[in-house]
Amino acid sequence: MFIARPIVVLLCTYPDKIAKWERKEILFMFWTRETGVIPAALAGLLITMKIENAEMISSITFLAVFATLSIQATTTRFVARHLNLLDTVSQNTLDETLRR
Repeated sequence: MFIARPIVVLLCTYPDKIAKWERKEILFMFWTRETGVIPAALAGLLITMKIENAEMISSITFLAVFATLSIQATTTRFVARHLNLLDTVSQNTLDETLRR
């Protein structure tokens, strides 16, 4: 999460000269991403294939995905605000939504 993801983000964004990514956008991508679908699917395959210790692997996978998503979900807004990526309109809309 702290080593591989930044490397992958840099490898994917560096050659993209059309998008002209700003540094703060790249830093934000270091922190956030969709995660968990592929590991969960693979863990499910192990269970359906009746692989030895598949239940334990599936449980560990669930905990890892849950922890990663919990940490990122609770800090994404903070990181976006700190990097000044939220515009005033979306920030006000987000604040109203969270108050409901």
